Amino acid sequence: MSVRLRAGRAPDLGFLSELAREAFEHFGDYDRLLPEWARTPGIELTVAEEDGQRVGLTLLGFFDEPARPTPVADLLAIAVSSAYRRRGVGRQLLQAAMKRARELARVNVVGALRLTVAEGNAAARHLFETAGFAYVPEHDGHYPKGQRALRMELPLEPE
Repeated sequence: MSVRLRAGRAPDLGFLSELAREAFEHFGDYDRLLPEWARTPGIELTVAEEDGQRVGLTLLGFFDEPARPTPVADLLAIAVSSAYRRRGVGRQLLQAAMKRARELARVNVVGALRLTVAEGNAAARHLFETAGFAYVPEHDGHYPKGQRALRMELPLEPE
């Protein structure tokens, strides 16, 4: 069994909604929000499949920020179906998002990859920490249902 990553398409929006409900419902109405975000220009949906079954996804966006010299890539969502967790799918999805962001950094389109992670999500925090992301002080926030959201960022050096 091997995981294959591919660009998301319109028929994947139902899966996106279902997985968002499974993974993020305790944070907010992301089963409704994430499909809306996926339809937004500049947002890339990547789907992980194993044996033809969708098992995970990322949403990667690109945004201008007035305080920065270059736009940032924002990992808006990364999720893996519960039956496929702890098998390296999340790491593979994260590495693909990092690769995409670095490709854009090479041509000065983005300068950093950032994300937000729940303070209590130890597994995700460990994944991001071991991939080189660092916490950004004083940029914490809260999810719609009140959980503390920590900002992390990976500077992107053109390779």
